[in-house]
Amino acid sequence: MPRNVADTRKLTNAPTIAIQQLNHNSLLQIHPSNIRHILTNSPVTESKSPPLSRTIVESSSNRRQVVVGLPGGELIYFKLDLDSQLDKYQEQKEMGATITSLSLSVRGTQGETTHALPPHWPQKRYRPHHLP
Repeated sequence: MPRNVADTRKLTNAPTIAIQQLNHNSLLQIHPSNIRHILTNSPVTESKSPPLSRTIVESSSNRRQVVVGLPGGELIYFKLDLDSQLDKYQEQKEMGATITSLSLSVRGTQGETTHALPPHWPQKRYRPHHLP
């Protein structure tokens, strides 16, 4: 049976850049000023990234990872932890050029995703930061 948009708790008064189901129990909505993480039977979590003076221009995601592109070529990476919280990777990658497209793939067998960080972001620098 089709669901009403209001039932999904998606933001309807801003343009949506991307919608993605995360894991099995949540929905991700990316719009120019925010990332909304909508967990089943939990409050909606809205990120504080990017700062209000910046907008998200591109994004890509899979069931466990999210990357957003900001004006000027900056990338911000997030991953879903074992508690279904979206963690922001503390180092932001500067591409040095305008971001026109992004893509994250599903890796592994049987469609599961791995927790590999994007190239050029060493594993040793990862420090989880839960979104407020």
